[in-house]
Amino acid sequence: MKIFKKLLGIIVVSLAIYGCSGSGGGSGSSVNTNLLPVGKNTLVFSITSTSKFQTSVNGIDFSITLLPGMSVATANGLSGPIVTDSVLPVNGMEGSNLSFGSYSVSTRKVYLGMVTTSNTFRSGKFLRLICNVAPNTNITLSDLLALNSPMAVKKAVGFDSTTNTTVVLTGSLKLLMDLAL
Repeated sequence: MKIFKKLLGIIVVSLAIYGCSGSGGGSGSSVNTNLLPVGKNTLVFSITSTSKFQTSVNGIDFSITLLPGMSVATANGLSGPIVTDSVLPVNGMEGSNLSFGSYSVSTRKVYLGMVTTSNTFRSGKFLRLICNVAPNTNITLSDLLALNSPMAVKKAVGFDSTTNTTVVLTGSLKLLMDLAL
C-alpha cells in the first residue's frame, strides 16, 4: 500500500509539473486543482514563534494584498470595515477572541487584526478570512502567497502579568496563510 501511495504521489507531482511547463498558447483543456473556486473561499492565518518569548500572544495586526478578481465583503460594498461574518477567529481558541479588518478596493489591501484574552496562545491558527473569487479568473493560492511574500506581522503584543506591561512580540513571529478545505 505504501508503494502504491508513493507511486500515486509521484504521478500527481509529475502531472502538475507537466501541466505548468508553459507549452505555449492554446485554450488549455486541463483542470488545475490549485485554482481557487469561484465564490467564497476561506483563508486561514496562523503564526509560529521564531524565538522563545516570556508571554502569550494577545494581539496581532497584519495586512495582505488580494489578487485582481478577489474581494472581501464590506458593509457598503466599497472600501471600509469588513463585515463581521467574513473575518472570524478560529474555532477552539481559548479565551474571548475578537477579529476585525478593513478593505481598500483601490489597492486590494486587507488590514486584519485579532485580540484574545487567552494566556496560552503562542502559535497556531488564529484567524479566518472569507474572500470572494470572481468568475472568469485564474487565481491560485501559490499566486496569492507569492504576491504577499514575505508575509509579515505588522505588530504583535502580549501582556506580562508579572510586570503588568505590554510586551512587543512583532519580531518573534512568522505569519502563515493557507486555504481552508
